[in-house]
Amino acid sequence: MRWQSPAAARQFGLSDQEVLGRPFVRLVHAGDVATVRAALADGPGTTAPLRTRIFDGFGVWRHVDCTVSDLRDDPAVAGVVVHLRDAEERLELERSLRRSTRNDPLTGLANRGALLRELAAGTGFLVTVGLDGFAGVNDLHGPGVGDALLVEVAGRIRAAIAPGDVAARLNGDEFAVFTRADRVRAYTLATRLAGELGEPYAVPGTVLRLSAGIGLAPAGGGPEDALRRADLALRRAKRTGRGRVQWHDEAAEVAYVRRATLEQHLPRAIERGELDLAYHPVYDLVEGHPIGVEALLRWRHPRLGTVPPAETLAVARELNLTAPITDWVLTRAARQLSLWQHEGYHLWISVNAGFDDFVDPTFPARLSLALDSHQIQPRDFVIELAEREVGADLERVTEPMATVRAVGVRTALDGFGTGSASLAHLRRLPTDLLKVDRTLFTSPVASRGRAAPIIDVVVGLGRRLGVTVVAHGLEAEEHLELVRRAGCRYGQGHYYGPPGPAERIEAALVRQRTW
Repeated sequence: MRWQSPAAARQFGLSDQEVLGRPFVRLVHAGDVATVRAALADGPGTTAPLRTRIFDGFGVWRHVDCTVSDLRDDPAVAGVVVHLRDAEERLELERSLRRSTRNDPLTGLANRGALLRELAAGTGFLVTVGLDGFAGVNDLHGPGVGDALLVEVAGRIRAAIAPGDVAARLNGDEFAVFTRADRVRAYTLATRLAGELGEPYAVPGTVLRLSAGIGLAPAGGGPEDALRRADLALRRAKRTGRGRVQWHDEAAEVAYVRRATLEQHLPRAIERGELDLAYHPVYDLVEGHPIGVEALLRWRHPRLGTVPPAETLAVARELNLTAPITDWVLTRAARQLSLWQHEGYHLWISVNAGFDDFVDPTFPARLSLALDSHQIQPRDFVIELAEREVGADLERVTEPMATVRAVGVRTALDGFGTGSASLAHLRRLPTDLLKVDRTLFTSPVASRGRAAPIIDVVVGLGRRLGVTVVAHGLEAEEHLELVRRAGCRYGQGHYYGPPGPAERIEAALVRQRTW
């Protein structure tokens, strides 16, 4: 080295005495000497930037980017010039960028991408952790306390895992641990985490109590699949209660995926024309012809097929969609009844209403709107309520039933004999029809069995109270004979065929005309 610039002397703290007259490679780290020698020997021209380390005047190995320019043919220089630029800040930025691609900035745990890379490279078990009630912490105490809580959660997870396990933060309040332990130890880790994360948290200004749901799944089959299975197990754990641990289960996954699909698609089912009504006739058991029809909701899902009504309504309650679906059923049933009546068929039609929707103060007005829109006489419309729902809340349903009857619409109690409503309750309920459950006349089937007196009592009481009794669930000739002998005039069931399209009802009505 024959010369150094004043800037180099200041930047690297090297005096001329330490530099001049010495080989340049004396400043270079032993691990980089070969690369630097090759760059110096490349000949005319300028080399590409080269990252190396030099020993500076402060006793520190400093990362620098250097380029070598061979200017020996330039009379003004007559030498090889090495340009050095301090690379420490740039290197720290690169390190920071690498950390940001691997680590969660708040907790320092691995992020989702880093976890997926670990899962792709190994086998074991994946534990997913979801905090219960974290959203409320942010709402009540602010994001600062929420961040402090997440840092504390990360610390507890880090303290609970074994060397070699990978802890990660997946999103706001969900974490994961990839462990290469066996199944028993993975479950032990999950239960330990559930316990540790359920302990109180001393955060700025308050002490918080939370719980955590834990999901467990094998880590095979691809990283995304493993994460999906563990996430489904976590959702299942949260559905079963707070602080629960659940393994992934194939059958539960099928059920969960089905439920999630229904929840995603039901809000637009009406718009897409997927809802339909099936009709089940109510027969005059003496005359042998239909006198009424029950309209039953059917969801024709394009991929899952026909969804059972109970499943549809359960999803609707979860999504707060019972009102618009009930309104659609009321309107569609009223329209169909109007078409039949214009054809000269004298029928009534019944529609099932959920308890919460029925006691909604807006229900009578919505019902009247459906009837008025299709010029239906209220007496030809029946609203059915399930006895298993009414019996537990008799006081709450009595007034809405009276309000509906005041509109002129009749009411029916469906499934009598399956819930907690007793015969004594019939005196207090303003109901017009009583649909007797099949258990009251099918156990045993024979007319000499114990079922006959029970149906006798119900029919007799209905006659005294002015309530029309319908035997619901007729499936065999023996059932028909039994309820007839008990004095029951009307019946419904698969004996007359399953619920079907309007055309099937019309065929029965046409046959009636030809008799």
